[in-house]
Amino acid sequence: MANRRTKAQRRVNLYRQSPDAAPEPSSMRMRVLRRDKGICRYCQEPGDTVDHVTPRSQGGASSLENLVCCCFRCNNLKGDLSVEEFRIVLASVLKKT
Repeated sequence: MANRRTKAQRRVNLYRQSPDAAPEPSSMRMRVLRRDKGICRYCQEPGDTVDHVTPRSQGGASSLENLVCCCFRCNNLKGDLSVEEFRIVLASVLKKT
């Protein structure tokens, strides 16, 4: 009985990362923002969020190749649209403003 761990202790072990694990989400986010110089890839305005080019709901990975810097407005407008679908939406929104 002395070797039994609590649920919380087992949960902590699940979240420990091995040296081979992918970078932590916050460091991945910072790498993307730094790579894109804080400029939204869709509208060229200052951006502070990260967007999946191919949405996770459509099988997109959380990798540097699939993540871009994005402003809050574009990230909300894009949702789970593909880039092609989003360009149509963005063009109509930009015409109105």
